[in-house]
Amino acid sequence: MPVTIVMVLLSSRSGALAQRIGPRLQMTVGPLIIAAGLLMFTRIAPGEHYVTTVLPAAIVFGLGLTCTVAPLTSTVMASVDDGELGVASGVNNAAARLAGLLAVAVLPAVVGFDTTLSGAVLTGKVAVALRVSAGLCVIGAAISWLTVDVKHKVVAVRPVDLLLPCHDPGRVQKSA
Repeated sequence: MPVTIVMVLLSSRSGALAQRIGPRLQMTVGPLIIAAGLLMFTRIAPGEHYVTTVLPAAIVFGLGLTCTVAPLTSTVMASVDDGELGVASGVNNAAARLAGLLAVAVLPAVVGFDTTLSGAVLTGKVAVALRVSAGLCVIGAAISWLTVDVKHKVVAVRPVDLLLPCHDPGRVQKSA
């Protein structure tokens, strides 16, 4: 829940910042903040207090996501022509879902996660998975730094046609 609250409160500001400075810095720093949040989650153990252990990790993780997601989405949408916005949005969503699927399906196998183990052993495997995920975030940050164009600022895409109702006869194009 704290991750969602942080994202709801700050996503629009993150997008506005990306429009002013370009997406490269946020798409580099964001995954590093996410990695820090993931590493903070490794401190969670049975008996830890929510407010002192879980909540700070969730807030840092949420800040990293907020810093990354809006500029990433804006960059994807700004990289295509107006007629291909739907395809770009679909590819962006599919990539996000595929990443989540791989995290759930592949990461447990990579770290030797076995759900039949006791809680203490399970906690250690989760910590390993979190460290692997943090490492992947650092790699993602490096890739963003090296590949995201620093010259072009992200421009919000909002075609005027979206403001018109679908039944508006003014939208019907007459063929010549």
